[in-house]
Amino acid sequence: MPAVDGIMQYRQNDSEHPDINYRNIPIQALYELRILVDETMKRLPEIDCPVLVVQGDEDPVVEPKSARLILDAPETPAKGLKWVASTRHGILNEDIGGCQDMVTAFVASLLDEAGADGAALEETQGF
Repeated sequence: MPAVDGIMQYRQNDSEHPDINYRNIPIQALYELRILVDETMKRLPEIDCPVLVVQGDEDPVVEPKSARLILDAPETPAKGLKWVASTRHGILNEDIGGCQDMVTAFVASLLDEAGADGAALEETQGF
């Protein structure tokens, strides 16, 4: 997939949000993203902090099954998955299904936990 000068250096991007997203995606950037995803997947088991995965159940860009792959990899017991009914990819940007409140509540639970000698950690497992 690496771009070679003269061979399709860009791919048109029919974005959900053309006002904020690129109209064209550099092929080299897609290649670099693939490398990043592979490296990230290798390192997920190293995560030992609380994790919240929020995923649209019919996301057209990221396969919903990837949410479970991401959630299952870290060894931390404090992890949760929230499914959002959506056929869109930008669920956080659009605040579909209250995604922004989910993330805010998760971060707030971590802040509460930091002030309560870690006792709240056990309570966050289901988020």
